[in-house]
Amino acid sequence: MGEIRNGKIVLVDMDGVIADFEQGFQKAVNEKFPHLKLIPLEDRTVFYTNLQYAQLYPLYSKEFHRLTRQPGFFKKLPLIPGAKEALKILSQNYNVFLCTSPMRAYDNCVVEKYEWVEKHFGFEWTKKLILTRDKTLVQAAVLIDDKTSDRRLPGAQMEARDVRSTLQYLFLC
Repeated sequence: MGEIRNGKIVLVDMDGVIADFEQGFQKAVNEKFPHLKLIPLEDRTVFYTNLQYAQLYPLYSKEFHRLTRQPGFFKKLPLIPGAKEALKILSQNYNVFLCTSPMRAYDNCVVEKYEWVEKHFGFEWTKKLILTRDKTLVQAAVLIDDKTSDRRLPGAQMEARDVRSTLQYLFLC
């Protein structure tokens, strides 16, 4: 993975940052409920996609919550364009780790996240994968994440950037 030049650790979230969770969820909704109108990304009003679908279509509320628990959901998520190149560039100067939170109902999530990383980045990156329910327990100089809520990083400053119609958040610790 190359030589680390400055020893600083950069954490990169997976879902919504390098793995296209939105597109994967939209595909799952379309396959299960082809008669429902999909919610365009620009019309999203809450962080968790399944919650907005449940609000819009309450009859299928439980089914929306189950979609991400289906075998293959995480393994089949598309790679966000430019993610591979971005990690390669970051890795030239920083010690980069993937840091992701497994779903609370993690039936297939954990193993599929490892399989996804190996498929898109190679086996060596699986050694740099951290799964934790609380990312604040992992010390790093920077956390690149798409979620802003529940961020209680001591001394962290957040910088928002508009990227592909969604906000990506860079937490400088």
